[in-house]
Amino acid sequence: MHHRSDIDGLRALAIIPVVLYHAGIPWVSGGFVGVDVFFVISGYLITGIINGEIVASGFSYGRFYERRIRRILPALIFMLVIVGVLSAKYLLPGDFSSFAVSVIGSIFFYANFIFYGQSGYFDAPAATKPLLNLWSLAVEEQFYIVFPLLLGLAHRLRGERGIVVAVWAIAVLSLAYSAYAVFNAPSAAFYLLPARAWELMAGALLALNAVPALKHRAAIEGLSLLGLGGVLFGIFGLDHHSLFPGPNALFPVLGAVLLIQYGERSAVGRVLSWPPFVGVGLISYSLYLWHWPILVLGQYASFVPLDLASKLILVGISIAMAIVSYFVVEGPFRKRVVARRRGTLFVAAAASVALLFGLSQLTLAGNGLPQRLPPDVLKFAAAGADNNPRRDACHGEVEVRPFASNCVYGNADAPPTYALWGDSHAAELVIPLGEMAAKLGQSALEVSNSGCPPALHVDANLRPNCPAQAQADLDGLEASPSIRTVFMISNYKLYPVGPLFAGMREAIGGLQASGKRVVLVYPVPGLDQWGPGALARAAVLHLDPSVISISTASYLDRNRPYLDGLDRLAHDFHLSVVKPSDKICSASRCEAYGGGVSLYFDDNHLSVSGARFISDLLSPYIS
Repeated sequence: MHHRSDIDGLRALAIIPVVLYHAGIPWVSGGFVGVDVFFVISGYLITGIINGEIVASGFSYGRFYERRIRRILPALIFMLVIVGVLSAKYLLPGDFSSFAVSVIGSIFFYANFIFYGQSGYFDAPAATKPLLNLWSLAVEEQFYIVFPLLLGLAHRLRGERGIVVAVWAIAVLSLAYSAYAVFNAPSAAFYLLPARAWELMAGALLALNAVPALKHRAAIEGLSLLGLGGVLFGIFGLDHHSLFPGPNALFPVLGAVLLIQYGERSAVGRVLSWPPFVGVGLISYSLYLWHWPILVLGQYASFVPLDLASKLILVGISIAMAIVSYFVVEGPFRKRVVARRRGTLFVAAAASVALLFGLSQLTLAGNGLPQRLPPDVLKFAAAGADNNPRRDACHGEVEVRPFASNCVYGNADAPPTYALWGDSHAAELVIPLGEMAAKLGQSALEVSNSGCPPALHVDANLRPNCPAQAQADLDGLEASPSIRTVFMISNYKLYPVGPLFAGMREAIGGLQASGKRVVLVYPVPGLDQWGPGALARAAVLHLDPSVISISTASYLDRNRPYLDGLDRLAHDFHLSVVKPSDKICSASRCEAYGGGVSLYFDDNHLSVSGARFISDLLSPYIS
């Protein structure tokens, strides 16, 4: 099969939108379809080589896998080593362990199964996985483990016609499954080979001359333009909300098929053969390897979403690394300048894989090797576990449960004088409340339920237990004569304003009627990112922890209707109030850090240390 510069240009048409999409350029909303174009190109080129050798009775598995190793492994290992070094320096222990799992999946080409089991491609957590892009490489190599065997068997049984029939059958079955799975198992449809094989088969059918080619000039030009339109529609017309792959993948796949079939003889093909496009196409594999890890690590080192200029700088670094990879690693191996003999190549490949596997296993056995990081980094990272150790026993979830009269903090021998009633934002604040009560020989009761505010008749956040649970909790509080003061707290912005404050009014009225003093705890400011991890990353980079914060204006804006509603309750019922923002926020910023500790164990829940940091705001009501 002769070299075609228009296919190099088609590779450029595939890689450029992938990189821009991953860089967050909004107008390239469907840039992910570039991967599908790569699948078609791969199916076309590799099938042409395999089939030609099988028909000529000259196919060799050793020679085939030698070519695959030279094409894939050196550039991959080069990237993994450098990204691994950077990850060892900057990733937190949990993230570094996840990276090690990804390395193992990548070198043994089952990374797609790892990422399939973790989350969707478009989920936010995906943006913390430096090797996520290697799922497609795994799909392709899994295919090429099986495909030569299948073609050889089909040829032995039915000759060249048997090969064509087998490829058509796989293509049709895979497309049908993809159309089914995109609705019923979308992650499997995206990540796993059965729903992607038809894309490789589309290219394979071209290589087998199983798709008739028109020869009329107008047809060639028109179908080339149609193919270009299909690819461009996928790039600009689809987005992360589109069901994909399934039928929507037909646009880029059939577009690529038409461009391969007719591009060499058309004006579109001549444009794709333009040297700049060819140049990008030549480095496309290395660029695909490098761009995502660099973007992820760049964002990992930042504490705000990267702006366009920063993303473009990272893209530029990716291009530079791809050029180095192509000329220093990829090219010399493919051209046999390095490891000329097959045996030498296989030994070097096995040794490299074994070394990466061993280092990854060492990382996993060492729980992410925390000893490589300074103590202050580990202190902040550990804050992710700084929550109430009695959460499992005392914090309600989705079932209606009896009034939690046994969740007492402080002097266990004294009936509770205080109660903290709310959703999950109550679970940590009750600890310092109990500690202060204990100094007076008293105790505090935790009454907390996930996603349920201290309000009657509020059914929100897919928590149908909340109305019944709130009534049970209010009845229990009213029936507890020892409880004199009830603190009410919530992550208020989770709930609709009207029902929330109507339900709180009714609850406050009941508590006051039973002789309780009610204290309103205003919203905890929260963050825009996971606090412990952000503080730990700041410490790695030797930055002041104050960089992890939100503006006070942002806190006020996002909570404005709830702050106003709480103000009205306080005025109408003559309530005392506690405002965590008085300790956490200055006139300009609301911090993640205070008193030498992380104030949060995630992005919105106070850590136990954070609860203690603001506990002096509660002390006026402990007597």
